Amino acid sequence: MSDTLKVDATRDPANLQPLLSPHTTAEWTFNSTPGKGRTALPLLDVRYDLPLDDHNTFAAGKTLVGNVSVAYQPGARRSFVTSVGVEYSYDDGRTWHRARSYGSRLEIPPGHGDYVSLRTSARDIAGNSVVETVIHAYAVK
Repeated sequence: MSDTLKVDATRDPANLQPLLSPHTTAEWTFNSTPGKGRTALPLLDVRYDLPLDDHNTFAAGKTLVGNVSVAYQPGARRSFVTSVGVEYSYDDGRTWHRARSYGSRLEIPPGHGDYVSLRTSARDIAGNSVVETVIHAYAVK
C-alpha cells in the first residue's frame, strides 16, 4: 500500500535575519503495511554536508563542493537508495538547474543572487521517495 505525506512550511520573513529557509516543502511517498502497534515509517531524510560558515553563508564566485546523503528514521525498515538528485536555483525557485553529482558529492557553480535554493529528490528500491525544496537554503556573500 502506497501513502503520501506532504508538508508545506512558511516562516515569517520579518523574523529571519538573514532570510534563510522562509519556505520549505517536502513530499514523501512510502509503502506502508497495516499492522499492530506503532511502526516507524520509511521516510527518506535528505541530509547535506556543505562547507558553509556559522551563518549558513558561502563565498560568492566560487563553486560549492559538498555532500548529500539520505537516511531513515530510527526503527524504520531500510532499503537501498537507488537515486539522489539535487537541483539549485538562484532566483527563489523560478528556474532550476541540476547540480553536478558524483555519488554523494555535489557541485553547485557560482551564480548571481544573494541566496541559493535547493530541491532534492531521492528514491529507494522499495518505492519510497521524497522531494524536498528549501527556498534560500544558504546565503551567498
